[in-house]
Amino acid sequence: MSGGFRDGEVRGVPDTGQDRTPRWEVQWFGYAGHFIASRWCYFHLATLVGPWLVSTVGDYHPPRSDYSVDAESPRKTIGWERDFETYVFRAGPTCHADGCDCGMPSLLDAEEVETHGAMTAGAATRNHYAMCEKYTTISANETEEETV
Repeated sequence: MSGGFRDGEVRGVPDTGQDRTPRWEVQWFGYAGHFIASRWCYFHLATLVGPWLVSTVGDYHPPRSDYSVDAESPRKTIGWERDFETYVFRAGPTCHADGCDCGMPSLLDAEEVETHGAMTAGAATRNHYAMCEKYTTISANETEEETV
């Protein structure tokens, strides 16, 4: 059990038939969308779905005390009883920094709207896709209580 959920289980993904965020408003990014130590995560997905940023990170290999990281660096949990985590945030302004210009949004608020943990990369990927699907039907004006 991981954070109250079975591995790969996502609650509250409705099949409502509601209008969804148009495909052109869904964007994928190569950088991790959250976690201060994400540079040591071998796994990351970040997707902008309308006004929402869905971010998944995991397979965390922090540096040793001498700050070296290599294939032998031990894998650590990323949080309580999880090796991967998916968070949903309200998206902020996009990056247009010189030398980057990746277009990835910052976080409007560092408070996550929804969180799901996983123990495997497959479960983390399914969580990420499920949250992307769920948030195509939720507008930015809905409150946290309505989305969870």
